[in-house]
Amino acid sequence: MNRDYYKVLGLSKNASEKEIKSAYRRHALKYHPDRNQDNPSAEAKFKEASEAYEVLGDKGKRASYDKFGHSAMGGADNFDPNAFDLNDFFGDFKDFFGSGGRKSSSASSPSVIKLAIDLKEAVFGINKKLRMSAKQTCATCNGSKCRAGFSLKKCKTCMGKGSVKNGGGFISFVSSCSGCGGSGVFPEKPCLSCSGSGFMMKSSNLEITIPAGVDTGDTLRVSGRGEYDAQSRRPSDLFIKIFVKESDEFRRDGNNIYSDIHIDFIDTIIGGKVKVNTIHGEHYISISECTKPGTVFRLRGKGVKSFGSNTTGDHFVNTNIKIPDSITKRQRELLSKFSEE
Repeated sequence: MNRDYYKVLGLSKNASEKEIKSAYRRHALKYHPDRNQDNPSAEAKFKEASEAYEVLGDKGKRASYDKFGHSAMGGADNFDPNAFDLNDFFGDFKDFFGSGGRKSSSASSPSVIKLAIDLKEAVFGINKKLRMSAKQTCATCNGSKCRAGFSLKKCKTCMGKGSVKNGGGFISFVSSCSGCGGSGVFPEKPCLSCSGSGFMMKSSNLEITIPAGVDTGDTLRVSGRGEYDAQSRRPSDLFIKIFVKESDEFRRDGNNIYSDIHIDFIDTIIGGKVKVNTIHGEHYISISECTKPGTVFRLRGKGVKSFGSNTTGDHFVNTNIKIPDSITKRQRELLSKFSEE
């Protein structure tokens, strides 16, 4: 007899997607076979809850079920095994069962953090001190997940295969085993310090050297300072993705720096020396007589040294004419005479 899927999960028919997923999570945790080895009916309830979630967790299937009931499901010919991915769902269980629903690779998976730095820090390089909180190998069990004197045993849910077949009747799908995280084994007696996960959250200080010339999108690698990897039982590598904040004064394009300078209109006419700020400090440029607005001056070697080479860019200065807000009577007379001549 087909049971009401809403009743299976203890939900009303107007339950939200979040409520449906939360209800399935509770049922999966409650009736998981590895947690109910002395309760032979738990596995049937676990599969029943999975079957209900397979339908109610899919908008299209739920709409058909609400309208036509179990007859809308048709038969096995209408079942799409790719429509429901338990790997994504059981990924939420990783802190409870250990390594999660996805099967880990033999190599450590990388950890990635983003680091924002100023333009000058990117140009010249800098040492940065970071305070990090990440998963680290449990010091008590050394990542074995077990208490002292105990070992890993074959997972009874998947019988050591690492994957399970869930559902029944018209529903049947294979997913990574949620009981062992796809590893095929389960701690006989979970470590009390890490609850059988093999890791603990720890905070630590890290000092890294940002090399000169880095730019947004560059990635630095710090070996062995990432999060704990359950499969290899060692820390993964840490990758630091650089983001360079915009400067109010300078614009960077590759290895070149661009800026604007406002020159008094008298200086543009009679010429002279004008101070310019560069990323390397103050610099003076010579302004020729009758310099026109928009003239660009090139300061060779005043740009950014290329990351990983000895090439250095230039600094390009665009000139704008600075017009005074007001002039005196005497200045007006002098300008009038200048205009007449």
